[in-house]
Amino acid sequence: MNNFPENENIKNQEEFSTVFSDPEQHKTVVQKNGNKKRLKIVITALVAVAVLVSGTFAVVKLIPKKQDDTSVPSLEEIEVLSQSDSDYKTVTVNNKNGSFKFYSVVTKAEDEEAQDTVKWYMDGYDESLVNTSSISQIINSLTEISASREITEKTAAECGLENPVIKAQIITQDDGQFSVLVGNKSPDNSGIYLKLSTKDTIYLVPDSIDTILTFTALDMANTDALKGITVADKYADYTDNGTLSRFDSITVSGKNFEKPVVIETNTDEALSAYMPYIVTSPTKRVAENNEDLFALFSSGVTVSGAYSFDVSSSTLSSLGLNNPDFIATIKIQDFTYTYKFKLQSNGNYAVIGDDSVMVKKVSADSCKYLSYSTTDFYSAWVFMESIDNISNLTLKTADKTYSFDIAENTESEDDDDTFLITYEGKNDIKSSEFQTFYRFCISLMCSDFNTDTVEADEALSITYTYKDKNITPVTVSFKKASATKYQYSLNGTPMGKINASEFIKVDKYLQQLISGKTVTFN
Repeated sequence: MNNFPENENIKNQEEFSTVFSDPEQHKTVVQKNGNKKRLKIVITALVAVAVLVSGTFAVVKLIPKKQDDTSVPSLEEIEVLSQSDSDYKTVTVNNKNGSFKFYSVVTKAEDEEAQDTVKWYMDGYDESLVNTSSISQIINSLTEISASREITEKTAAECGLENPVIKAQIITQDDGQFSVLVGNKSPDNSGIYLKLSTKDTIYLVPDSIDTILTFTALDMANTDALKGITVADKYADYTDNGTLSRFDSITVSGKNFEKPVVIETNTDEALSAYMPYIVTSPTKRVAENNEDLFALFSSGVTVSGAYSFDVSSSTLSSLGLNNPDFIATIKIQDFTYTYKFKLQSNGNYAVIGDDSVMVKKVSADSCKYLSYSTTDFYSAWVFMESIDNISNLTLKTADKTYSFDIAENTESEDDDDTFLITYEGKNDIKSSEFQTFYRFCISLMCSDFNTDTVEADEALSITYTYKDKNITPVTVSFKKASATKYQYSLNGTPMGKINASEFIKVDKYLQQLISGKTVTFN
């Protein structure tokens, strides 16, 4: 018999045996195949280990190291100090600007259930010159202190606490003593290092405490507003419910003014009802913007700080107040009071009054008159008067005189027919049209306050005659000064110039009026 089929079957049986077969029948085959599998497993394991090691190395490199100056951050604030300002007797703060000692004055409450009143002052300074609220803010920052975490991996020297940036020495009411030491900011700017002299623990606290405790003496200065002046009882008729309501004169001078500007009560009956004050120097004209200046004396002004706790000659000289930019003096009969202002490099003004004991700081924005020049106190109105007070309006040109009599129309209740206007013996001109023309005449505005001599003939005059015969008529006259300007005078006194375009309109609207046309401004 041929043995090949049998050998073939045996071989197949050996290769395809199951677990039910005799293990000895497969020994040789298993050993050969097993060696190959072990080799693959070892190689695979080595690769996996290599991947694991490299991955671990990458993870270690990517995860930042824990801050070496802190422990695990606390989820809750850590109480460092919890006191009341009434527990402190004195606090001495040493910062980069010097050493400042504060002391408390405690007023016992009359009611046992009420709290004592505590006020803080600065040693070496008159109590009236300091701002107790500002000092209280300093003290309160040293009564309640909380930290975000404790620092465990840094020494006091590394945190800047052996030579602190700020040191606050505190003496309590029972004469106990301790200090608050403020060091450097943390590298990540998450806070600032702080410790108490009575403990070794270092804390990380908000850096706002550094801002609060870094101050100068002037930061503690009284910032009460400059109050309005108080006048004696003998000047009571110059006040209204105790507040100054009028004056005889205000004089403005200083580096900003070539000549003093004098504003006085207007004694002109015709104008005083509408313009109670006039400028009498350096030229006579109706005053404007004097209300804001008067408010300085009547109501005072808000201040934003102080420049000095004294008004010595050396201090005034250092601030330039020996040569002020702006000086304002008020006069009420024989009483006078003066304020002086000097612009400083920071854009604010140093200011003192006659009775000042310190130099205050004033923002330029709160006193707009400080930017005024002479002409800012001049009214730009050429002439103003209500038609109700006028009985005649006469316009005179080089060729003709136009005279309008004005009388009240008692028989009419129509607002457009309030007056009877008589021109050349007739009442043909509509009251409403005349009123429109009149409004234009009193709306003329000065565009140039220069009063240089003009050698020219009079081109036009407008005379306003009052119903009250005791009031002198006012004549506004015009001369051509240039192609674009006409100089105007008030009762012969040159006052300034108006634009030629406005001057031309006077005749234009006058011709519309007398011809019966509608007076239309354009």
